[in-house]
Amino acid sequence: NTFTCNIASDNRYGICLHFSSNIITYHNNLINNTYYNAYDTGTNQWDSGSEGNYYSDYTGTDPDGDGIGNDPHPIPGGTSIDRFPLMQPWTGDTPQKGDLNGDDQITPADAAIALRLAAGGSAPCDPATLDAADVSRDGRITSLDALMILQAATDR
Repeated sequence: NTFTCNIASDNRYGICLHFSSNIITYHNNLINNTYYNAYDTGTNQWDSGSEGNYYSDYTGTDPDGDGIGNDPHPIPGGTSIDRFPLMQPWTGDTPQKGDLNGDDQITPADAAIALRLAAGGSAPCDPATLDAADVSRDGRITSLDALMILQAATDR
């Protein structure tokens, strides 16, 4: 299971995982929660393997300036750590219109994603990706958007 692209702010606990395992948690913003921004009594992973979460109480440093803290962030409650804590809140990338899978190209795969969204399929967590799917700029994702993406992908 993956838990990503959430904001937990001004609560008692940000993300609290009890007796769970194998949940991959990353790209979440955990801000100003009273007791803990994150708490985990299980065996879960608090980063994607290259990027983690933003914690407003993180005190580590980023000497190389890559936006990822060089010191792991311990997660209270057990032995979990975030190996790649973010130095700034996660905002997501802003993909170009029509690029829905983030590969910096407009391909038929992007059209397939748009068609799935138009049919009511599961949506990506990043609002910028949803905006990229609305190539007709009418505030909705429809089969017209999928067709326009497919036309752009095939240059027709």
